[in-house]
Amino acid sequence: MPGTFITTSVKKLASSRAPLFGSLFQDGKLGAYIAENTVDPWVGTNFAGYAFMNPKQKGEFGERFITALARQGGHDVQRAHSATAGYDRIINGMKVEIKFSLATRAKFQKPKPTGYLALKMVQLKEILRERKLTLGGNKATLVARLEEWDMAHQVGEEKAIVPPPKSATNSDCGVTTDSFVINHVSKAKDWDRLIFCGINPREEDLRLVWFTREDFTKHVESATTSCFNTQQGGKKIKNDDYMCTDIQTLLSYDWVHQGAETAFTK
Repeated sequence: MPGTFITTSVKKLASSRAPLFGSLFQDGKLGAYIAENTVDPWVGTNFAGYAFMNPKQKGEFGERFITALARQGGHDVQRAHSATAGYDRIINGMKVEIKFSLATRAKFQKPKPTGYLALKMVQLKEILRERKLTLGGNKATLVARLEEWDMAHQVGEEKAIVPPPKSATNSDCGVTTDSFVINHVSKAKDWDRLIFCGINPREEDLRLVWFTREDFTKHVESATTSCFNTQQGGKKIKNDDYMCTDIQTLLSYDWVHQGAETAFTK
């Protein structure tokens, strides 16, 4: 059976390179990939941890955020009549579809190797020979061997070739202002108004944008160019599922409005 073959192969590999996970992660590449993609740029803010929620949780959070914002302004907010309704909230009698996004994380800049990791294999082996150490192994092994030698010989931090690791902070990763994703906008769903809330690092740069379904429908059906693109198959399969990643172009349309003063009122 295929499943049995795979299981047996994994067991043989594990027995030849025990422990299996240790050998797979030995060069640090898999661990580095996880670390690069689990950094929270919103640490130290009210939105810390949001990045790790699943899409459904993020959607619910956005609906709760807009609900709290509208109620703080004295507006009447009710939940949709059912979980399958084509809108999220009823605000002052309007069926409102809510979209919410934090500014996306800036592209991760992989740090350049430092210390022993910055050296080539031939250079590492030259140092190993000078210290009369074993030359066998991959680069990670040679680096570890030299680091152990440094520790055993009490090489001070000011003389150590490899500096201590630096912890990631909000300023290290950062986000890109006005870089948002507005997903799954449908012209066929039963909503009157769509309200999008985009969170930037500075509170004063919050984006509260709204437009009507009527104006959105006219736009996607008649515009020759648009910041809305079809998702999951596109127009070829008559897909009614649009997304926007260009907030600046969206704001330039005359049928798109901004501000809490008008977002919740008819």
